[in-house]
Order: sequence, then C-alpha cells, then structure tokens
Amino acid sequence: YRVEIELPFSSGSCTIEDYVNISISSTQSSDPISDFELCDDISGDGIEVFDLTFKDAEALASVPPGDYSITYHLNQIDAENGTNAISGPIENLSNPQVVHVRIEDITNGCLAYSTLNLIVNELPNISPPTILEACDDATADGFTAIDLSIKNDEITNGQDNLIVTYHSSAEDAELGNNAIPLPYVNTEPSEQLFVSVRNPQTGCTSTTTLDISVLDNPIINTQDYYIDACDADYDGIANF
Repeated sequence: YRVEIELPFSSGSCTIEDYVNISISSTQSSDPISDFELCDDISGDGIEVFDLTFKDAEALASVPPGDYSITYHLNQIDAENGTNAISGPIENLSNPQVVHVRIEDITNGCLAYSTLNLIVNELPNISPPTILEACDDATADGFTAIDLSIKNDEITNGQDNLIVTYHSSAEDAELGNNAIPLPYVNTEPSEQLFVSVRNPQTGCTSTTTLDISVLDNPIINTQDYYIDACDADYDGIANF
C-alpha cells in the first residue's frame, strides 16, 4: 500500500509518501492455559482419566470474544491440520503429558494454538499408626481429654509439610470436613477415628484410621498404715 500525507502551509503544501506492507495471517495469539492437575489413586501408577472439556472455558478466555470451536490433540501437527482430535476423556500416556489445543474462530476461520500439561500428583505417603493408649483422668469413667496430634509424626513419617486432621467418619476424612477439635474427649473407652492427611501444595489427600483406648488407672488403697517397733534402748530409734 502507498501512503501519502499532505501537510498544508500558507505558501503551499508538503507531501510525504511511503509504502506499507500488510501481511494477513490466519493465526492469532492466545494466553497460556494452566496445567490440568489430578490426584493419583491408591494404585500410585501416575495414570488418571482427564476430561479435557473441563478446560474449554479457560481456552475460550485465552482469546478475544467470538464464536470458537475447541479441539485437543496429541501433537502439534494434528492441531495445525485439525486432525485426530481427542474425543472423550483420556488417560495420560506420560506424567506430565503435553496436550495441544486448537482454537478456531468459526466466523472468520482465524486460528489460535496453545498447550496444556496433564499432571498426576502423588498422594501423601503415610503410615497406619499404632493404637493410641491414654490413661483415664481423676474421674474414673473411661473418658478423658486426648491430644491426638502426638500421632502426627508417626502417621506422616515426619513430613512436616503435610496437614493432619482427625474425623468421626471416613467420608469426612476423605473430604476434609468437620475436623475434630483438639484435645479430643472420647465417647467410648475404645473407639476408632479417621485421619486425613493433605498436601497443601497439590490438594491431594490420603486417609487412614486411628484406634484409641482409655486405660483404667490402678486402684490403690489410700488408708494410712502404721508399722510398730519396740524401742529397746529408749532412744526413739529402731530398725524397720
């Protein structure tokens, strides 16, 4: 294109000319798409099922407003050619795994490409704790206040980056709901609680159980007893 700018002056005018080259591209830029992270299951194999449509809204937000078609592909060539789109949920083939995203404007045919990482996070590595035994308090009724947190290190194997909470049901432990305030006062002399261990960085949770038992205090006779001895030499001292 030839561009001409005319500047008027009182005595005439001045004309400036230049040429502009315009290249039309069918692609547009897009903002990055965040990683798609899931927690592993108890198998610990690093493989999970990902529903990629969960990322559709984020992919749409990465480009200017418009009417778009979004497809996901295993490689860049397929994304560029619009072939072999992933249909339905998929298992990751590696951990992490890169998925290529094709974002096509249905109105004008403009394309944007992006990528996202499929990541399977490990569950916290924990150990089932041994039974927690506590002595009854001064009121011999089988109930007492117990500091459950003394089992934290045993459960987490000393990992101080994990958050440990105790619950009354397995469901609450899985969801991290209704954590028991500490110290805990037992409701039965022997009972089982459920433990939730969460990694705050990944949000992944492992669970186990904790058995507690309140032991009876020894019963002693508090009556005073006296031992007599004869003072043969009247000095007030004798062997007992």
